[in-house]
Amino acid sequence: MTATGPITPLTPTEQRVAEHLCHGMSIPQIAVDLERSLHTVKSYAGGLRIKLHLPPRCAMPVLVHALITTKQITVSTPERTAPSLDEQQVLLLRSVAANTGIPNIARAAGIAPADVRAHVDALIATTGATDEVHMMVLGHSWDLLGPNSATVSAGGGR
Repeated sequence: MTATGPITPLTPTEQRVAEHLCHGMSIPQIAVDLERSLHTVKSYAGGLRIKLHLPPRCAMPVLVHALITTKQITVSTPERTAPSLDEQQVLLLRSVAANTGIPNIARAAGIAPADVRAHVDALIATTGATDEVHMMVLGHSWDLLGPNSATVSAGGGR
């Protein structure tokens, strides 16, 4: 997180939005499901970022990682066991969890910015995730991510 301090408890609606985000739903999908306007759901997502002390425009995987790390959302036991990931793959997983933007992810993972998308796509395939958010949820369910495992890159990646 970029700042420390107490996390304000989520309201029931914020909790529902957070759960939907952790299930990989987009803001427009959540708006339809909760019968709220797109603007309202965007506002709730912004409020989640504020309560978790995250930058206003942090990436969705970073928000989901923070929701799980701060125990605002709990992940269920995974349906399958964790794949065998090498040290570089775990570092990339943690970099995606902790950073927004290709340059920050590249710096944290120690790879070239031009290679980030290919490496992330390969990691998504290896983990069997559908996207980066799902990969965060799986990473937590396999205990590969936790409150002290992700590092923030210099320059405010999160």
